[in-house]
Amino acid sequence: MNILFISNLYPAYPDHSVREISYALHNFVKIWKKSHNIIVFRPYFIPSRVTYKIEECFELDGVKIFNIPIFRIPKTQVYFSNEAYKKIKKIGFVPQKVIAHMSSSFLWSWKLSMKYKADFIVGIHNSDLIRINFSKYDKIFQNSYKIACRSDGVKKHFMDIFSKYKNKVFVANSGIDVSEIENTDFFIEKIDSWKNKKQINFLTVAVLQKLKNIDINLRVFSELKKYNWEYTIIGDGEEKENLMVLSDKLGIKEKVKFVGMKTRKEVMNYMKNSDVFLMVSAPETFGLAYLEAMAKANIIIGAKNWGIDGVILNNQNGFLCNPRDEEDIKSVIIKLFNSDVSFKKDILIKMEDTIRLFTDEKVAESYIKNII
Repeated sequence: MNILFISNLYPAYPDHSVREISYALHNFVKIWKKSHNIIVFRPYFIPSRVTYKIEECFELDGVKIFNIPIFRIPKTQVYFSNEAYKKIKKIGFVPQKVIAHMSSSFLWSWKLSMKYKADFIVGIHNSDLIRINFSKYDKIFQNSYKIACRSDGVKKHFMDIFSKYKNKVFVANSGIDVSEIENTDFFIEKIDSWKNKKQINFLTVAVLQKLKNIDINLRVFSELKKYNWEYTIIGDGEEKENLMVLSDKLGIKEKVKFVGMKTRKEVMNYMKNSDVFLMVSAPETFGLAYLEAMAKANIIIGAKNWGIDGVILNNQNGFLCNPRDEEDIKSVIIKLFNSDVSFKKDILIKMEDTIRLFTDEKVAESYIKNII
């Protein structure tokens, strides 16, 4: 099957920083490449402030990625995609499926798919729910072959608006490399560590911005001073200074560790030594950090109706709280302090079963089955 994959979330050059783009979509594509003919168009929009040197084409994990200029009338949804037409004609690629992730590519990608009579698949992210002009994009959804929502939460919010397309919609969750999932013995050791735990180590890994709701976490911990806990925050961003000031103001500065940006290897080591991954952020598409934390046997506390909801089932393989609801989050944390080991053991056993369903191979296979 010939697949043309289009998204400006894709890397624009080798070693493109994860702080600027996501490799989650590439993880789908590099696995599909084993069984299908696939090329990637990575659009960059003109005029724009591109701060890197743009190569016409480069290869990543055997996948050919073409940087395609797309001209746009500023402050409009009017795009001129002549370069995309020229490129696909020049390389002689005839797509059978055109997959476009991010709403900035929907209109012109759809027209490209019609030219080749290819099935058009739309990939919906949380940011699309905010940006989409619904009356304008309704025609695209009507004529699309399938609609891939990047999490159960995104699907729920999309269906609130476009329920008439329920037969086209499926969830395309991200996955994790199977090698990053610890073995069962590690999970057993983590379970045993809860038996005589004197301190619970909480961890958040995120870009420090308002939607991550870390200020709420700090306020909750300030009301739990009688419990023995430590809270480590990995990441940097616009809210870092505000959060540091807040932790000082709340009187918990000594128990909250802001450790800044870390390499992926360092993050994994932090996760191996933490007990609970806390990120009740909203709105959010998914967040690979949840899966990475699960792979290291962290109990997850996430947000209801966003991100990891649907993978985590509340009180079964983790916990879900209402975003910015201090009492809700506090009640879960207190439950972790007061519940017996058998309760945590049940959570972690079910969580291990869950994370093994979310390997890169399995989620990529699920996605492709939905569009065949």
